[in-house]
Amino acid sequence: MKHFLKKLVLWTVVLVLTAGRGYSQVIALDPYTGDHFDLHIDTNGSNNQGGGVGIYECHYLNELVTLVNSEGWDLTEGADAQDIVDYYNLYNHCADPDHDPIVPEVVSGMYFTGFIIYHVTYWNGGDKDGNLKFVGIQASYSSVAPNVAPIADDQAVSTPEDTPTDITLTGSDVNGDPLLYTVLTQPTHGTLSGTAPAVHYVPAANYFGIDTFTFSVNDGLLDSSVATVTITVGSVNDAPIADSQTVTTTEDTGLDITLTGSDLELGLISFIKLTDPTSGVLTGSGANLHFEPAHNFFGQVSFTFKVNDGLSDSNVATVTINVTAVNDGPTAIDQTLSTDEDTGLDILLTGTDPESDPLSYIKLSDPASGVLTGTGANLHFQPALDFYGQVTFTFKVNDGNLDSDIATIKINVGTVNDEPTAFGQTLNTPEEVDLDLILAGLDPDGDPLTYHVLTLPEHGTLVGTGPDLTYVPNPNYNGPDSFTFKVDDGTVDSNIATIEITVTSVNDAPVADGQSLSTAEDTGLDLTLTGSDVEDDPLSFIVLVGPSHGTLTGTGANLHYEPNLNYFGLDSFTFKVNDGDLDSPEATVNITVTPVNDAPVADDGSFSVDEGGMYPGHVWAHDVDPHAVPTLFTPSLFISFLNYSVVVWPQYGSLVFNLDGSFTYTHNGSENHTDFFTFKANDGQLDSNVARVDITINPINDAPSSNPDDFTLVLGSLHQGSLVATDPENDLLSWIIVDAPLYGSLILNQDGTYDYQHNGDNALDDSFTYKVNDGSVDSNLSTVSITVTVLPPLNTPPGTFPEAITLNEGASLTDAVGGFDADGDPITFVLVSDVVNGTLTFNANGTYTYTHNGTETIADSFQFRSYDGKATSAVRTATITINPINDAPVAVNGEDETDFNTVLTGNIHDLISDVDSANWTLGLVTSVAHGTLVLNANGTFTYTPNSEFSGEDKFTFKANDGGLDSNIATYTITVDEEVIIEDPDTPLSPLSFWWLYLLGLLFILIFFLRPNLKYALVDKNGKETVIRRHIFANGNDDLFIDINDKNIEGLVKVDLVVYKQLVKREQGQKITFNLFKKPVKTIAVPEDMKDSIEDQIKL
Repeated sequence: MKHFLKKLVLWTVVLVLTAGRGYSQVIALDPYTGDHFDLHIDTNGSNNQGGGVGIYECHYLNELVTLVNSEGWDLTEGADAQDIVDYYNLYNHCADPDHDPIVPEVVSGMYFTGFIIYHVTYWNGGDKDGNLKFVGIQASYSSVAPNVAPIADDQAVSTPEDTPTDITLTGSDVNGDPLLYTVLTQPTHGTLSGTAPAVHYVPAANYFGIDTFTFSVNDGLLDSSVATVTITVGSVNDAPIADSQTVTTTEDTGLDITLTGSDLELGLISFIKLTDPTSGVLTGSGANLHFEPAHNFFGQVSFTFKVNDGLSDSNVATVTINVTAVNDGPTAIDQTLSTDEDTGLDILLTGTDPESDPLSYIKLSDPASGVLTGTGANLHFQPALDFYGQVTFTFKVNDGNLDSDIATIKINVGTVNDEPTAFGQTLNTPEEVDLDLILAGLDPDGDPLTYHVLTLPEHGTLVGTGPDLTYVPNPNYNGPDSFTFKVDDGTVDSNIATIEITVTSVNDAPVADGQSLSTAEDTGLDLTLTGSDVEDDPLSFIVLVGPSHGTLTGTGANLHYEPNLNYFGLDSFTFKVNDGDLDSPEATVNITVTPVNDAPVADDGSFSVDEGGMYPGHVWAHDVDPHAVPTLFTPSLFISFLNYSVVVWPQYGSLVFNLDGSFTYTHNGSENHTDFFTFKANDGQLDSNVARVDITINPINDAPSSNPDDFTLVLGSLHQGSLVATDPENDLLSWIIVDAPLYGSLILNQDGTYDYQHNGDNALDDSFTYKVNDGSVDSNLSTVSITVTVLPPLNTPPGTFPEAITLNEGASLTDAVGGFDADGDPITFVLVSDVVNGTLTFNANGTYTYTHNGTETIADSFQFRSYDGKATSAVRTATITINPINDAPVAVNGEDETDFNTVLTGNIHDLISDVDSANWTLGLVTSVAHGTLVLNANGTFTYTPNSEFSGEDKFTFKANDGGLDSNIATYTITVDEEVIIEDPDTPLSPLSFWWLYLLGLLFILIFFLRPNLKYALVDKNGKETVIRRHIFANGNDDLFIDINDKNIEGLVKVDLVVYKQLVKREQGQKITFNLFKKPVKTIAVPEDMKDSIEDQIKL
């Protein structure tokens, strides 16, 4: 049940009694959540004999609305304590037609304010009819003090200057009503935001001192007095402020600068320079500085500073200085240059301008010697011929406004030495004759000369030291040759001179060149003879001795050598050349013939073998290279090894073939008279050709083969068939009967077909034997087996006999169905459809056992048929008649629970059933042990537990239908334990209205989705107490907690904290919930309470 109240409504409950007296109670409920309430009347010892109680009105503002469908109950004088419990959705019964806001109405003298402590419970009566039965319990109410205006609390808070602060307004209400906070006046030196009671105060910038605002609280009925919140804003030192500035001066002009700053507290401040300007010099101290710009600098520079008030630094400020440009005169730059005698000089005049203006160059004077040409800054000086020494000229520059000073260009012309001259010559010497020669040179300055050979002669050598040299020509060389040289005077080289030498010719004998050549075995070689002659005369080539292991063909220098077949090794021949006058010495041409492996040659072969016989043999191949494999101990000696392999295997026999060429051929005995196989040999490197071995098979006659057979025929009938025989040579066969049949006649034709006619005398099996002959040899004997059969007579389907049985309800009966077969065949029985109201065991021999299921049915049946191995009978239905028998009623166990010291009423009627009749009588077998039990004939009962008893109690019962008793059933009643909250250590004064908060009480609910299970309340100390639970027809679960305290003084508030996130668990497990931030229900305990307090919380 939710109790977050939205709008309080005072419902007036009027009790109308028989004596005409009436009284009213006010119950505070929330109409917007559909609350209901209980009315509790204690009739014990009253004079309400025969009276009734009704709930008939509720109050709106200035309006009386009567409840609809109100009910009343009779009260019995002197009866035990009773509760009158009814359930009304007051919002539905007393809803305002116009949906106007509902407000409380106070009618003086009609009622008093207070809380009704109420308790709800129900019981379904055990009869499962869906109707609620009300159970009364004892309860009472008492009044509380009238509403008292709430109190708003003054506060004093503080915050530093410029620092916001959060403020929580506080107030109190002795009635515990929820409070509404209202700010009445705003603060003067700040702003207030947020929603009361949580507000946020922001002081005005830089303000410090006292500020205030006021507020009040309201409990829904009364305002509190005005409360004041005083805020002290403490002073906080403010950092000073340094002022940035921009100043200007002209180029090359100093500037005085005064720094400025401020402080909110008006204290003394000091100035601190942080960075210097990147150009120029900054001097001075404190706020008084002087800036001197760098020479000719213009542009922008800056420096930074801060101020300090003795406690805090300011911000960093920047002073920006703009230096404006002023035009400066340009500068012409002097130069000192040099050049050699008779050598011109390019000159680039230079000048500068501080403002980088474009400059013009003006020549003022020329050099005293030489010529100066060109324009602007680009000039050329050409010294006078052979002049050396220093000359000068002057110039200036102009930037468009101002001339520069005069600049001087000095040119030093250095003296230069004159080069000497080297002289060439043309000389002659005979071939292989040395030539002495003297080099010649001249220096105009008469300086001593040094001789340097630059390039040597190509066809000779030079010896000696210049100028005296000897030329030695190369042997046999004739023709032109030359070399070059130069002279130097110690400073300068001369020209290059050439000495040309002619070597005159003298004839020399030619030279024949020997050679070393190679070719592969059996491979010809083209070769060219070579020779040389120093005079390059044409040469003729003459073979002197030919080769020993080959032939030489061709003419002149171009010959062809062909080695002898399969020869390898060394060979040679000799020759000479002639230049037309002289022969050369003899020369030798050596030829190496390298060996080449030749494939071996496999030889064809043939042999003959008898049909089915075996032939051992050998295939052969020869290798022209007996060098195929080197021997192990003499690598220069080669031997030949051949491996043989089959290429195509024989078709009509098996062949065992070995690597050495040996083989064994076995013919397969077929009539094929020729066969072959092919093979090849390998010398380790090359395969031979594929050779063929032809095989001639000498034919041998084979015996033919006959095959057994069998067939089946009917007694006295004819059978035509064909026998099967084979001959390996496919010779024409003749068919011969060896043993004739005993019980029939046989005609055997020469093509193997036959006719067998059974004589019809008996059904004994028969046979005959035969063989075939190929003209020379008989075959084996074969038997043809004959099975004689007799046709069966026609079958007649079987039949069944009618079947009907009778037995008592719930009984069993064993019997057998019957049947017949006209042919005398044995029959079996097959179940076609089973019984419905029992069980049937049905056997193939017709026996069966039927067991009735004990229900009130009076008939049953099953279907069956018979089978003779060939055909089935028609389906027969067996009928079963059931004689009804009375059944004992059945009682089942039940259970319920009740609160501590609480009467329980119930009904066990629905726990008894009888399949035969609803007319039975109820009997108590054993009563309860811990209370009193009144059990009525209709199943209703009243159970009153013994005082202070909690735990499990039970009674047993049975029913009788007039003939039989039921089983004995047990009804278990659980009486819940009492929850006791101890008194506080110190009694509370009722005048102070202190609240005692019982904190730490946690719900751990053992939750099972069955109405007969229990909840448990576990406190922080682990003590567990049963909680009563009831489920209403609408599906809501209500939990009830009894809190008993006979000695409480003062007002006690109990916060019952309900957990959320309910999770289904199995039996015996506990469930823990996360706490809501605030309680969902508060139970207010009035003063002088001497009885139990009951409340209801709906989950």
